[in-house]
Amino acid sequence: MAYIEIEHLTKDYGKGQGIYDVSLEIEKGEVYGFVGINGAGKTTTIRHMMGFIKPDEGNISIKGLDATKSSAEVKRYVSYIPGEINFPGNTTGEEFLKEQIYLSGRGNWDRAKELIELLQLDATANVHDMSK
Repeated sequence: MAYIEIEHLTKDYGKGQGIYDVSLEIEKGEVYGFVGINGAGKTTTIRHMMGFIKPDEGNISIKGLDATKSSAEVKRYVSYIPGEINFPGNTTGEEFLKEQIYLSGRGNWDRAKELIELLQLDATANVHDMSK
């Protein structure tokens, strides 16, 4: 079973806008990125994966969980940061990440530091100066 499985996902917003019959399987450990022009359906697909919207047709499972019916449980395994995020206050990346670890009750700072180093990020920078 794929870690993320999208089967015949469709969301019709009318006038030819939406996503139609999208299918995709991602195995554990694989990394994918959505690339496309504005309106291609990237955000709509991700919002379905998070359970924020319901599909007109098709389904999505993440780690064997129905992304629509079990969206709270799915959020224990995946996260989503929208492009229009508005970070609070005047804080550094490190401060923001530590607060998120504390508030979510998930993860740990040692692992965050490993990822910061691996991705060569400057966690001392102000979050408002960072690319989203």
